[in-house]
Amino acid sequence: MAKAAKKDEFYTQLPDIERELRHYRHHFESKVVYLNCDDPRASNFFHYFSYNFEALKLKKVVATCYKSQAVDLFSQNDSEQAIWLEYTGDKDGNRVPDPSEIGVKPLIKENRMWLGYGFKRNMAHFASVYEDTAADLDHKEGMIRVSGVQWFTNLDISKRHEDFVLYKTYNAKEYPRFDNFDAIEVSKTVDIPLDYRGVMAVPITFLNKYNPDQFEIVGCTYDYGRPAGWDENISMAPIIKGRSVYKRLLVQNRNPQ
Repeated sequence: MAKAAKKDEFYTQLPDIERELRHYRHHFESKVVYLNCDDPRASNFFHYFSYNFEALKLKKVVATCYKSQAVDLFSQNDSEQAIWLEYTGDKDGNRVPDPSEIGVKPLIKENRMWLGYGFKRNMAHFASVYEDTAADLDHKEGMIRVSGVQWFTNLDISKRHEDFVLYKTYNAKEYPRFDNFDAIEVSKTVDIPLDYRGVMAVPITFLNKYNPDQFEIVGCTYDYGRPAGWDENISMAPIIKGRSVYKRLLVQNRNPQ
């Protein structure tokens, strides 16, 4: 049924987690619990470890997720951003993990993770029980082809130190400003102006060309990536002349010409 409906994402029930983990309580003292691919507002594992943080005498709970599943302070459901969340215990004495006590850290923005060289044509084959609908040339028995797949790594590679050659210059007509925050729209990575000193909103495909020596990622649209010092009352939805555009990274050229 799950295979036919393509609904193969399942969540462990909280009572089942409690029933099992009560046998392991003495193992958790002073430990860091890492929850891989766990949206904190959809995961009952995050709920269990955060609400029992003090009782288990944990040191830290770390959750990482890519695309969110629930709509709330942490999860926008339109996020294409890898994030890392840390909880280190109750700070205000109410024994509840409040939003202000859970640190949200975009790994790419902090230059702690970046794109690798990637798969050929951004397509990868994975072992799967699903039917592979790829063309004959790309068909592999027992595998499924998935487009738009990237490698992520924290190992230094020469690719991330190669300068991206810029050739266009800024003009107000070609690069409109956003209605609600101070940045210009650059709809294609190849069109980044070489002489603009302010914040530029670029597509996420920019990450394929990102060199931290050449550019700084200061944030992204929507609240996960509000740049430091920006007014909290400003909406970070990317809107130009009343029209919404797709999600953007906010970057600055370190050495504009």
